[in-house]
Amino acid sequence: MLVFIFSSALAQKKERPDSLLSVLKTSRNDSLSAHTCNKIAYFYIHSNPDSANKYLVMGRKIAMRRKLPKILSYNFTLTGNINYWDGNTDTAFYYYSKALEIDHAISDSSGLISDYIHLSKIYSSKGNIDKALDNLFKGLEIAKSTKDLEQEADCLFSLAVLYDRQDVPEKAIKFCENAIAIQKQINDSAGMAYSYHRMGLAYEGIEKYAEALKYLEISFEIRKRMGSVAQYGASLNGIGLVYMDKGEYQKALKNFYDAYKYWSQANDKEGIVIATGNLGEISLRMGDDENALKFLLESYRLSDEIHSLSFQKGSARAIAGIYYRQGKYKLAYDYFNKYSDLRDTLFSDENSERVAQMQSKYESEQKEQKIKLLTQETKLQQSENAKKKLILNAISIAALLMAILIFMSFRNIRQKQKANKKLQSAYSEIEQKNERLIEVYRELEQNRDEVAGKNKEITDSIKYAKRLQEAILPGSDFVTKLFPDSFILYKPKDIVSGDFYWFEHWGNKKLFAAVDCTGHGVPGAFMSIVGYNQLNQAVNESGLSKPNLILNALNKGVTKALKQTLEGSTVKDGMDIALCAYDESTGILEYAGAYNSLWLVRNGKLTEVKADKKPIGVFIGEELKPFHNYEVKLEKGDCVYVFTDGYADQFGGEKGKKFKYKPLQQLLISNQHMGMQEQKKVLDDTIESWRGALEQVDDILMIGIRI
Repeated sequence: MLVFIFSSALAQKKERPDSLLSVLKTSRNDSLSAHTCNKIAYFYIHSNPDSANKYLVMGRKIAMRRKLPKILSYNFTLTGNINYWDGNTDTAFYYYSKALEIDHAISDSSGLISDYIHLSKIYSSKGNIDKALDNLFKGLEIAKSTKDLEQEADCLFSLAVLYDRQDVPEKAIKFCENAIAIQKQINDSAGMAYSYHRMGLAYEGIEKYAEALKYLEISFEIRKRMGSVAQYGASLNGIGLVYMDKGEYQKALKNFYDAYKYWSQANDKEGIVIATGNLGEISLRMGDDENALKFLLESYRLSDEIHSLSFQKGSARAIAGIYYRQGKYKLAYDYFNKYSDLRDTLFSDENSERVAQMQSKYESEQKEQKIKLLTQETKLQQSENAKKKLILNAISIAALLMAILIFMSFRNIRQKQKANKKLQSAYSEIEQKNERLIEVYRELEQNRDEVAGKNKEITDSIKYAKRLQEAILPGSDFVTKLFPDSFILYKPKDIVSGDFYWFEHWGNKKLFAAVDCTGHGVPGAFMSIVGYNQLNQAVNESGLSKPNLILNALNKGVTKALKQTLEGSTVKDGMDIALCAYDESTGILEYAGAYNSLWLVRNGKLTEVKADKKPIGVFIGEELKPFHNYEVKLEKGDCVYVFTDGYADQFGGEKGKKFKYKPLQQLLISNQHMGMQEQKKVLDDTIESWRGALEQVDDILMIGIRI
């Protein structure tokens, strides 16, 4: 399987790092230095991704400072590749899109073709086939118009991959043949290996096994001559598929294990997903449900991690079948629902129609026939899935009954009458259990519908509350007018939020705050309204502009509003806050905080102004203590950040641990060269990638301002 298509720029011959490092050390030319950083990163891109990232960041800073668009575009592409191979498809999409923007601006046709191929991979992995085709046809059109044979072959091959994965093998074979003709003409051995491999898989899909093995083995021989060890896994997996379809399971099992070994050595996550899925499938066919379940669960987990919906769908269905045979009906039901949802996403009528529309750009004279074909294929797929489900259920029940009959037949003939009675009793019991299961299933369906109805009513009400909450928050125009170079990263855990941001202009001072109320969702949202109103009263009615005085007034106001000073009060809620007032005429920033600190980044160093360790809001028996006020003299280019604890407390990563504050500080420092909106994008992508499939645990709020 082709894991990635390299553009001609990416496929250049690697230079040794020692000579490149020598060039980088002695160079006084920024363009040469940035270009050399990219070359060093390319050398390390597979063997040492951390080193590759280090030099990419170094080169990116130079390219952005010296305005070197071509070098910067290539830098973004390499950064996207690293993230794609690591399963961070959202981050990869961001960098590929940035490369596309630059190549459009400088009219770089070769770069544009590469960008479109890369973006098509992202869309394909997410099941968005129409977007994937759209990008590939755009790239193919440019390649033909510029007579770029190498990238024309890349586009044709990528189209073959896409059609083969959409079960249109005849089209895949045609595009492979066209790609191979060009690759032979330009003597592209690596490209031919990929194209022969895909053609073999396409022939396997139409059960022409001799041709399939022929082309797969040609591909493998080319890769062995080239020493392309990283691609051995793809070749062995393809050969294993053919043997599995032929029923030669031991040969298939050996090839799948070898493919898994090579893909694991290369840390190819998509390859590992494919290998574990195939090991699960072959284990099923060999009657080994225990190993099948182990491999399929691993494939499902990794598919979710890299957002590969098509592989995830197949794993979910097979897992559901195993759990059903084991009598674990709740788990079987859950995984079948997951399979059904993924199937609907990947095979919707709209998606099929859009596939036909994109295909028509390449062969417009067959437009109507192709639309009908794809529509029929979708209906046949849905019909086949429904039939397979019924057959699976029938086989499972029949197998259970047969097992009981076989067991009973081995009983002593002298106990035949007694055995028959037990058999009848067991049969009746099974019927009763089946009836009960059907009854429970119907109850679940009914309860689900009722809960769904009530949930919709509640959700609609909360969505309306969200509009009300958003209405009280300051608009983007007002914030931009106060601080032109700024951002607000605001990610509620639920529909409504317990975190809120506040901006105000009073006299010579520009005030802003990040506030975290107790709880999240609806209770937190109620608290946020109380806090927002009290802040406005303290400034606009009481005329306060010093942060510590505003917090003192806020503390008293919240305590009074929630009647927390009264005996018997059951409200123990409060809020944490970081509040700042900036006087542009003097350059003085005043700050006061309740648990939420202030971070200042200047010249690559981060300084923390710590908050008072007490919340807004008071409990019975505690006295109201005043807050401290701090002053900081700001300089042009300083970046100021206030935030709540939701970002640092988010669980994720490989071990499911908290993100924590130290990595957040390092992230902010490493991205100081970016504009504030670009910083927001990186912060958002980073926390989403970190979170992965885990649930967001708290509201997230961060405000960044560059002076």
